[in-house]
Amino acid sequence: MHPITYVPGPVRERDRLIGIGEPVLPRYERVCFEKDKINQTPVAAFICPGHPLMDATIDLVLERHRELLKRGAVLVDELDDGDMLRVLFYLEHAVQDGRQGRNKEQQVISQQLQFVEYREDGKLYDAGPAPYLDYRPIRTEEQTAVTPWLEASWLCEDIENKVIGHAIQTVVPTHVKEIRDRKLPYIDKVEMEVEARLKKEINHWDRRAEDLKAQERAGKQTRLSSANAAARADELADRLQRRKSELEKERQISALPPVVRGGAIVVPGGLLKKVGGAVEPTGAPADGLAREVIEKLAMQAVIAAERALGRLPCDVSEQRGLGYDIESKDPQTAAIPALMHRRQ
Repeated sequence: MHPITYVPGPVRERDRLIGIGEPVLPRYERVCFEKDKINQTPVAAFICPGHPLMDATIDLVLERHRELLKRGAVLVDELDDGDMLRVLFYLEHAVQDGRQGRNKEQQVISQQLQFVEYREDGKLYDAGPAPYLDYRPIRTEEQTAVTPWLEASWLCEDIENKVIGHAIQTVVPTHVKEIRDRKLPYIDKVEMEVEARLKKEINHWDRRAEDLKAQERAGKQTRLSSANAAARADELADRLQRRKSELEKERQISALPPVVRGGAIVVPGGLLKKVGGAVEPTGAPADGLAREVIEKLAMQAVIAAERALGRLPCDVSEQRGLGYDIESKDPQTAAIPALMHRRQ
């Protein structure tokens, strides 16, 4: 828990361009990164994804240093016994709705890094969430050994457009469907509750205006005039229409084109063994059985930790295509706070 005595001008200027809610302040008396530290004196600003200060800072850093990702890297997949190179592409994909931010651009409601791999045989496939966690940087002697493969002509082809086309057909629709399935029922519920509450108030003020009008005709003095009561009903009706219009814009969910943000050449462990450049990683499991035992122990540790936090972890390792083994839900909100323990 620390104060931020000065927020640089470029960060505040970036917020003015991309922000849609509370602005970034010139200084913060106290900030924290853990929820249980918020309500101490003085009350702290909770810095997390979605906070304007963090969003503006991340956006600025990415703008200035994004080219480092585009330079690419060479990684090794020790679990792949094949001998075929792959190219891993980092794709940034965003979903927007019909609302507009301060810069008059439509508001992005979901943004994800997604990964697609292109193989030497021309096949493309979704690499799942964070596949790079299973890879390691290539060593100098290993890179020297596979140099002829790294200079292959197919790596100079227009792979990027093929990957973007594949992402538009497969990855993007999945992302949009996921957002629609989550957002649309919530928007419908909000609209129903807003309409019920405001219509109740509108009816109340309509009846109140009629009662006051009748009292005024009878010559009685009233604290509130019928005209003011009618104006209040009209104001609430306008508010209802504006709110429904905003919710309708939230329903206008659409996808932005995916953008390639970075990439890496993935060298399979089998190719390194074939050319004699492989070096056994320190502390690697001796065989598949040892790896399975370690996997089971790791899952048990994660499940125990989640239960200690009051969450409801569930083993989903038998479900295909998820990319993770444990799904943990918050019983208070029924939300999934984390998708943990990536499948190996």
